[in-house]
Amino acid sequence: MNAFELTTGECVKILKCKTVIAENVEVAEGFFHRTRGLMLRKNLPAGSALLMIFEKPGNHGIWMPLMRFSIDIVFLDSRKRVVGLHSHARPLSFRRRTWKVYYPDKPAKYVIEMAAGMVKRKRIRLGNRIVFQEG
Repeated sequence: MNAFELTTGECVKILKCKTVIAENVEVAEGFFHRTRGLMLRKNLPAGSALLMIFEKPGNHGIWMPLMRFSIDIVFLDSRKRVVGLHSHARPLSFRRRTWKVYYPDKPAKYVIEMAAGMVKRKRIRLGNRIVFQEG
């Protein structure tokens, strides 16, 4: 039940209606950390997530070069409402049909990347409000 450290030294959990979506959360606030994302990692265990925080809401795309596994992607607006979902997003390969960038349906300020299948397992839907709990 360890949570990754925020830059402020606080810990964070991601919840939906008091249901914990991710207990082990790594926060990517800087450009290079967001760009690197989950590249070259072997896996992302259930209960873990990468939370990307952008300076402003926008049509921030997620692409998956050098990824080794599929993930679920959840886009949140500045009020932390779900504005985009992609389940089982697949990594890029040398086959052109896998060259895809995943975008939100509306401008997003936050992106959560989690293990494939978690969106369905945790019943995350468009319009849900997500809470970041520190401590």
